[in-house]
Amino acid sequence: MANQIIVLGSTVNSVMLTVNVVLWYPITSGQKATSGVSAWPNASTAENAAIQNGNIVEEVNSFQFPVGTSAAVIEAYLLQYWTNRNTQIGGIGPGLYQNFGYNGTAWVANIT
Repeated sequence: MANQIIVLGSTVNSVMLTVNVVLWYPITSGQKATSGVSAWPNASTAENAAIQNGNIVEEVNSFQFPVGTSAAVIEAYLLQYWTNRNTQIGGIGPGLYQNFGYNGTAWVANIT
């Protein structure tokens, strides 16, 4: 996975700069297939396939900064946000606990 943070665009008014980004996180367990494609229109076929098979979780987010914030500060903030969120996810996808349930005595995998 080469891309991790992709800036889709930005808008600005007299006081705030809004930066819209796509964030890609690698998933190593608990992959859950989806039918979607990336919000980034330039995603390759392989990148869209990785999203669809659950090897990448994509999040779209917007961040606001005061007008005049330097590119270096914005880039550092986005990188720290990605790093913190990636640590939080820990490579675990939304399918890890799918079909688990509590039966009154114990947690059981593969319930139907």
